[in-house]
Amino acid sequence: MPLMRVGDLHQGADPAVLDPEIVRERRRELSVQQAVAATAWVVDWCRANLPAALVIHAGVRTFEPDNWPDEARSRLATLDAELERFTGELIAALTDATGLPRDEIAFVLFDLPLAATRRHLLSQEPPDPGTTELVRSLATRLLAAG
Repeated sequence: MPLMRVGDLHQGADPAVLDPEIVRERRRELSVQQAVAATAWVVDWCRANLPAALVIHAGVRTFEPDNWPDEARSRLATLDAELERFTGELIAALTDATGLPRDEIAFVLFDLPLAATRRHLLSQEPPDPGTTELVRSLATRLLAAG
């Protein structure tokens, strides 16, 4: 699998939540509903893209990037910086929209879907539709607390 741009992973997602340009333009308009949709989308994406989800779940360190050619390591560093910038903007926007602390927003957006899909991915099985609903329900409750 070739290295991807951050935006390449977000095909089919709600652009109001996952497109960095829209996030920049609409920071204060982002809603809990859109954040919940994003968390559910992660689970659905893993189900629809199991081979790619397994590679991403394994993590870049699995592929020994220290042994990669300089050009590939440089590209990875660029992609990591792009992802870090994007996620920071997304978390800031949702912090503004919900009043919740950044770490709680990050947990809901990233750790919750990862935790819910982890056992499926470790078994090399796609997450079932019930996992999507579990993530949607928990994300709604956690974000509504703000």
